[in-house]
Amino acid sequence: DNVKVIIGSDEEMVFIPENIEAGVVFYPGGLVEYEAYAPLMLALAENDIMSVIVKMPFKLAMFNANGARNIIEKYTEVPAWYIGGHSLGGVFASRYASEHVEDFEGVFLLASYTTEDISDSKLKVMSIYGTNDLVLNKENYEKSKTNLPHRAQNYKISTLIILSTLSFLITGIRFLLKPGLFQEYLLQFQGVHYICT
Repeated sequence: DNVKVIIGSDEEMVFIPENIEAGVVFYPGGLVEYEAYAPLMLALAENDIMSVIVKMPFKLAMFNANGARNIIEKYTEVPAWYIGGHSLGGVFASRYASEHVEDFEGVFLLASYTTEDISDSKLKVMSIYGTNDLVLNKENYEKSKTNLPHRAQNYKISTLIILSTLSFLITGIRFLLKPGLFQEYLLQFQGVHYICT
């Protein structure tokens, strides 16, 4: 109700809450319509997290890998920024973060991984994928764990139950903002693999 949505830009879709605690830059997955992430970004904004979906030419993040740059410069009222993405979008969001560590508090990866070494960075990291994910290259995912901060802990919960992705991600991003609560929350979900730092 108290969220302003800006859709007019050619480069982004913005969800601005009345009170901004933090900001999220989101890179969509490959060949996925950016509007598909609108409910998720709206829910984040309803929880005081300004959310920006970066529109990708040809629906591929590789064609706008630096899309976050203008957003951070444009919205200076945001006290802390996080960046992440889904699938291919997460790969390019984490690449951008690795080159601009000073601009972000953390990175979140949804069914994705980082190809860049951020192991020695100050970045907090949240990585989530479902056990029944048939698209994620799990071999690359496993190899990429060495790119994560050394303080990362890998948790595996293997029994499958229905998961509210929206609630899960909102709480996950809240974890990045306020560490200490996420592991307890995750114990109620099964069938999800996650890494948090």
